[in-house]
Amino acid sequence: MMGEAQLYFSLKNDEKPRELTEKVFTIKDFKKYISTFKDNDKWKLFFETLFYTGIRLGEALALRFGDIKLVNNDAQLDIRESRNSRNIISKPKTSSSENVCALPFGLYQKLMEFKKVNKAVDTDYVFFLDPISRTTTYRVHLYHEEMAGFITLDKTKTKVISGVHRNIHCFRKSCGTNLFEHNADLQTVSRQLRHSEMTITAKYYIKYLKNGTFNAVNNLYDETQKNTGNS
Repeated sequence: MMGEAQLYFSLKNDEKPRELTEKVFTIKDFKKYISTFKDNDKWKLFFETLFYTGIRLGEALALRFGDIKLVNNDAQLDIRESRNSRNIISKPKTSSSENVCALPFGLYQKLMEFKKVNKAVDTDYVFFLDPISRTTTYRVHLYHEEMAGFITLDKTKTKVISGVHRNIHCFRKSCGTNLFEHNADLQTVSRQLRHSEMTITAKYYIKYLKNGTFNAVNNLYDETQKNTGNS
């Protein structure tokens, strides 16, 4: 068994398998979280984009309307820039040959409507016309985590004192995990997250959800029992 772990996850002989205790958003969790936003709130659209596409925070902060494209009726994001913690725009972490990721068509329609309402042009940043700090993004996220009942914050509303906190990067990991749990193969998930190697996806970006495991086993059983008369 350890031989397979070494083969697929690049583990050394003395290296323990990764801990699967880090929390990601299940579909149920995300629905609860996103329901705390008002429908016309740009932050709702921002966090939906992180969850459904798996793009990095810096890439989302640097996303322009011209990066949202419809190619052969398939919506996609062309990731060309990233905004770092010092608010400097640079090339994304992923190489230029792997800078496209799929975008749900329903989310594409929301983004296009958002563009229309704000009378934006292709060169405008999607979510923020003015530079915004990562600290602001983090505080907005904390506020809505508390509203969803996942965490309790201190009086300053900047520190988690209890509950299960998911950091911003968990949106990216949640995307990978939920795609995998919804029957996307490892190569597909790795391509969506634009990793250079599938081992990175498998080792760090797919967390095995307990309910997903039970669902998979039950689905397998139910599928094999169809038209057999067995139960």
